[in-house]
Amino acid sequence: TGGIYWVEVTDLESSCKSVDSVELFTINNLLSSPEPNLVLCQGETHLIDFTILGVEVSYLWQDGSTDPTYNVSESGTYTVDINFNDCIKTETIDIEYVDNPVDLGLDIILCEENDHTFVPSLNDYANVFYQWQDGSTNPTFTASTNGIYWVEVTDLASNCKTIDSVEVLTINNLLINQEPDLLFCDGESHLLDFTLSGVDVTYLWQDGSTESTY
Repeated sequence: TGGIYWVEVTDLESSCKSVDSVELFTINNLLSSPEPNLVLCQGETHLIDFTILGVEVSYLWQDGSTDPTYNVSESGTYTVDINFNDCIKTETIDIEYVDNPVDLGLDIILCEENDHTFVPSLNDYANVFYQWQDGSTNPTFTASTNGIYWVEVTDLASNCKTIDSVEVLTINNLLINQEPDLLFCDGESHLLDFTLSGVDVTYLWQDGSTESTY
């Protein structure tokens, strides 16, 4: 077994003594603190480290790399063969990334007096905590005015957090610079322009035309 071994030698004629010691390692003794299996959040990385100081060992990972460390950024099973004096110890580490993104959908436009209830889309609704932009913690949120709405969802098992936001626009908010009533002289013309950029709207004029300008 691993440990410190020593011997004391006594010369019987002179009673002189000499001592020497040696340390014996086993592969299990060298790996007294193996890497645990881990659950990580999306975007995190983890450095698996099997560096052993003071002894000559070699490493062979599942992808053929030979460093004592391995940088992880995705779920999977990672294995390394550690060779010490032709004794090979295989270590296996399972890494799981929590995949539970939240989605509030696309930006929306509300008619006046209407509202919209956001129901976050998740891969797993169990054991999660919601926090909305106003501090409320219900699983849904109802919006009736224009603004930016967001929710942060925390997976309580892993403490991983995901966030999504959406913009709500009202039709009056979109037409904040609407055309005024006008007075013209004979022969003059004017282009009425209700073009709205960045949103999907349709137009219908009194004569049936559907352009954003008239």
